[in-house]
Order: sequence, then C-alpha cells, then structure tokens
Amino acid sequence: MLIIHLTQPQQEDTTKDLHVFFLTYRTYSLSEQVLEKLKERYLGPKVQDQRKEIVEIQLKVVQLIKIWLKDYFFNISENFLLKLKDFIENFIQKDFKEESNNLLDLMKKQEVIFHCPPEMVHYPIDQNSIQKRISWKNFKAKEIAAQMTLIDINFFSKIRPSEFLGQQWIKKKKNSFNIVQWIQHFNHMLQFISTEIVLPEKVKDRKKLCVKFIHVAEHLLQLNNFTSLKCVNSVFNSTCIRSLRHTWNEIPQKEIQKLESIGILLSPQSCFSTFRKKLEASPLPTIPDLGIYLTDCVFIDEGNRDITGEQLINWHKMGLTSSVIQRFRHFQQSNYQIEPIPHLLYTFSALEGRMDGENLFQLCREREPRRVERSKIK
Repeated sequence: MLIIHLTQPQQEDTTKDLHVFFLTYRTYSLSEQVLEKLKERYLGPKVQDQRKEIVEIQLKVVQLIKIWLKDYFFNISENFLLKLKDFIENFIQKDFKEESNNLLDLMKKQEVIFHCPPEMVHYPIDQNSIQKRISWKNFKAKEIAAQMTLIDINFFSKIRPSEFLGQQWIKKKKNSFNIVQWIQHFNHMLQFISTEIVLPEKVKDRKKLCVKFIHVAEHLLQLNNFTSLKCVNSVFNSTCIRSLRHTWNEIPQKEIQKLESIGILLSPQSCFSTFRKKLEASPLPTIPDLGIYLTDCVFIDEGNRDITGEQLINWHKMGLTSSVIQRFRHFQQSNYQIEPIPHLLYTFSALEGRMDGENLFQLCREREPRRVERSKIK
C-alpha cells in the first residue's frame, strides 16, 4: 500500500511521506523487499486504454529509485545491488533509456562509497612536537576548542540515518558503527580531561587546568560544538572532580559563573528544553549533542509499536522517528573552516594516558583526602 501511495499518478505532494519511508523502512522491511515491491508496481497490469497512467506510474517508480540512490543509499547489500542493476538494465532501460542510464551512472558513483567500509578516525602522531617536547597545555584554549571541533565533525559526518533505528547502538549485535564510535570517543574524552585535571600534585596546578578547560568550554559554545561542550560540562559535574574541594575553592568566582551558565544551558530539566531552544536557533555550522537524538529515538521506540493492532505499519511512529533523524541530518551539512594543528589533533583523538573511573577516584582521594585542611595539601 505504501508503494502504491508513493507512486500514484496525479497524487498530492508525497515528499514528506517519501522521506519518512526511506528513513524508516528498515524498521519493518529489507531493501530487497522494497525493491521487489517497486518492481511489481512497475510491471503491474498493463491495460491498453490506461497507457498514460501506466507510464506515469513507471516514471514515479524511476523517480523513487533515483531519490533512493541519491539520498538514502546506505546499509545496502551486494545482493541488493545486483538485483537493482538487473531491474534497471532489463526492464527500465527498455522503456526509458535516458532515465535508466542516469540511474546506472548514479549507481556507479554510489557504489564507490558503498565499497569503502567505515574507518576508525585516526590522526598521525606529530613527530615535530614530540621532539620539541610541546605539550597541549602550551596551546590557547581557543586552539584546543577548534581542534576538538575538527575531531567531532569527523565523527559526526559519518553517522548514517539507519543507525538511529531500533536502538542498535545498545544491542549485542551493533549495526551502528559510527554512533558507537562517537559514544566511545565521548567517554574517552571525558576520562582524558578528568585525568589531566587530577594528575598535578599541587592545588594551584589543578586550578589552572580547571580554568583552562572552562575557557575551552567558552570557545566550544562560540563554535556551536555542543558535543564537546557537554563533555567538558560532564567532567566538572562528575563526582571525581567535584570531590576536589580545595581546588574548587581556588577557582575565581567569575570562572565559576561561566561554568554555571553553561550548566543552565545544558540542564536536563523539562527534557532539556533550554538546550533544545538554543539548538533550534543555532545556524550552521553546529555540532549537536548526539545524546539528545538517541534519547528521543529510545523514547519513541519504547512508547510506540512498529505494527498497529490492525497489523498495519505504525506510520505515526515512523513519522516521529523520521523527524528526529531529519533534524540530525540538517546539522550534518555543517562545515568548519579550521586550520588543523597536528599535535592537538593527535592528542585529543588518541587520548593517551587516560584513567578509568575507579582509578581516577582513587587518585582524587590521594590528591585531596577527606577532612584534610588546605594547609596540609600541596
């Protein structure tokens, strides 16, 4: 029924339904099954006195395949490619030679992308900086924020719409490679920043690093990089860093106020309403917080069945899911004009020397034991 609706001659604008369909059909069907239904529609009953209507239906099918190839060509199997090529060459080409050639050309371009598997984001080590013993701490907060943004946009741009379906990122068999990779990077970055703050033995040095990362957060906000902004904010809200009472006491009040302002923006109150309003008003380039979209998808998925009681596809649910994905895709158009700094790119992607939560907490207690006065701490 959906295929008939989308290919109906003289149908009202189906653009919205088309986007919903291609973004969510993997929830209830396979690409091969959709292709088979399109083929059936194309080769449907050919009544002589309805020739004009038949041609219109066939051209609608051709248009759907073009849109599929151009905008929704992801998570496709080799078997599907073979079947699609066979359909175009042995059926469409006989009726619409120019259109079929255009489809085959588009298919070739997309196959190049298809045969390139997703890769781990990797930045080479900067040997020059190592030889000069340059530390990331020698760079300005603005430069650090910019390089963190370059790393984030690399992760962000790779995420495919189908990865949001069915909570795949939390299942044992994960089909959300890029989402999982981004989540891992976020967690590792949180550990790295926390480690860097806790490692110095002296309170004054820990205070300097806290202030440095508050300044980094300011620049991340200016860049509309809400992913790394949330990460830095999470560091300062963690039990580990919060336990450094003497370090916090030495951070200037004006810096604390900056941090509090960011905390208000990212507050989870009213389902992150303040942050959502900020995000909606943000121009490109912007890197949103991935967690917002994953939370929305989980809420929609768990609150709505895929199939209704009448054994029909729950189109309302598909529309809600599609809306979340389309908002995310809007920001994937972002493009930052930032000059790479190899040493910072390597440092904030490799994230070497980070400690896990248990070891971090233990080190925090060593740095600032409970009920120990400031005068007895370095």
